[in-house]
Amino acid sequence: MSTPSASSCWRSSRAGYRERAWRGQPRLESFVRKAFREERALSEIVDPSLLHEVHAKKQVLAVFHVALGCTESDPDTRPRMRAVSQSLDRVSGPP
Repeated sequence: MSTPSASSCWRSSRAGYRERAWRGQPRLESFVRKAFREERALSEIVDPSLLHEVHAKKQVLAVFHVALGCTESDPDTRPRMRAVSQSLDRVSGPP
């Protein structure tokens, strides 16, 4: 098994992991990516039992976008950790 590069967002994955589905269900990453592509409501992506805890919709969506960038199938298109860190800092706002 290869070790992820320190300068990228998990540039490698375990052999076959990205291709497997759990009990015939789509992988979480695939489900979320498709939901964003189809511009579905956040209520269709986030577990309904957690929705009452989501107060900052824009921040949740921004974090989803960062996460989707980190899970791109082509490692060369994934953001560098510096960009990920800067994006997450912008999401959280000033201290």
